[in-house]
Amino acid sequence: MQRSINDLLKIESGQELKADDILSQTEENIFKLRRQLKECCKRNEEYLVCSLCYQSIYLAGTPQGEFFFKHRHERGDCPIKTKGKYSQAEINRMKYNGQKESLLHKELKDFIFTQINRDTRYTDVSKEERVKSKSLSKEWRKPDVSSVFKNRPLVFEIQLSTTYLDVITERELFYSTEKIFILWVFHQFDVDRLRFTEKDIFHLNKGNAFVINDDTKRLSEEAGELLFLCYYKVPDFYNGRLSFNWQSKYITLDELSFDEKTFKPYFFDFDRAELELKKQQNKHRLKEFEDYRKRRATLLDSERRDQDSYYCRVFGDMGIHVNKFERPLESILNALFSVKRGEIIGYKFENFVALANLIFEARKEYIGIFLWAFEKYGRKHLVEGAESFQKKLKKYKEHRNNDPTYKQTSQFNTLLASLFPELEKYLAN
Repeated sequence: MQRSINDLLKIESGQELKADDILSQTEENIFKLRRQLKECCKRNEEYLVCSLCYQSIYLAGTPQGEFFFKHRHERGDCPIKTKGKYSQAEINRMKYNGQKESLLHKELKDFIFTQINRDTRYTDVSKEERVKSKSLSKEWRKPDVSSVFKNRPLVFEIQLSTTYLDVITERELFYSTEKIFILWVFHQFDVDRLRFTEKDIFHLNKGNAFVINDDTKRLSEEAGELLFLCYYKVPDFYNGRLSFNWQSKYITLDELSFDEKTFKPYFFDFDRAELELKKQQNKHRLKEFEDYRKRRATLLDSERRDQDSYYCRVFGDMGIHVNKFERPLESILNALFSVKRGEIIGYKFENFVALANLIFEARKEYIGIFLWAFEKYGRKHLVEGAESFQKKLKKYKEHRNNDPTYKQTSQFNTLLASLFPELEKYLAN
């Protein structure tokens, strides 16, 4: 889509960004940024601004799932800004208030209230009772249902269709500040046709969404306690790629964990599971890269360029910045992989003594880590019997402390530590 605001500025660092680049990320990352921008707005903080007028922006979207940036305020002093009769906050409040007047909203609210009021594990149960801030602030909120569950303050907020991110963020920030847990309740949840509101909630609740529908009402009445149909995302790792699928289960509050950082209950921790799988994926990628380095010299120049560019992007996804695989990085990678695998990689040397001679003469800043690799990978026997190696080793030991050319560089430490974790503690600080 054509976006009116495409040039952005990260106000803290001065980094220039393009909206198209930001919005080409995964949906999870986009919605986390969307939340971050809204929280900055609530705290009157600046994070991303329009590079034309330096006004703060936020992230909006269309029902078709397209994203775009808008200015936070309508001051009218930016040439690309549009104006409307109502502010976004006014529209959100009107929609939220209208939702509370709906029959379905009232029915769900009454059902939750009735069910937990019968359950002795809940105390201080009330409907739409004002919750005041305990601080000097005069802020307050009126949750649909409030209670205390097993000594934990817990409010239920019903979400049908119209609450926008402003309203969600305001409530979650308020309740987390007051150390009150909030559980958002949906009436339906179609994983194939999710709305922005639903995504705003479940992406920031470890991939969990809680539903009360006709089936859960019946099961709750039969069980004598409040049940939910919980939808949760489960990540999967297959053939080196991450994916996820939706699962669902009828649960009670006893089966939930209570996150005391976000003050939101959850059943399955998608974030933690995804993090563990990403570690597996990264190990898989690192092994792929090691295999690629072995066969790299046999490829055509165009194939090497394509593969090098691909792995620069791969390492970028892992948070490791690599611009190009060129000397001296190429030299030390070939040398360390050669020692690790016990075979010459990337060079036409006949033995490891010739490889060591190259490092001693042309890559003095990597001699230290190169020697430790022989130790850690059990390859000392490949060089220590050679007289030429022993002479260069003696010279290195005599001069390494007072010759700056022997000072080990730390330029590629992050990459080397990932590829050769056995050598991490020997890398220069």
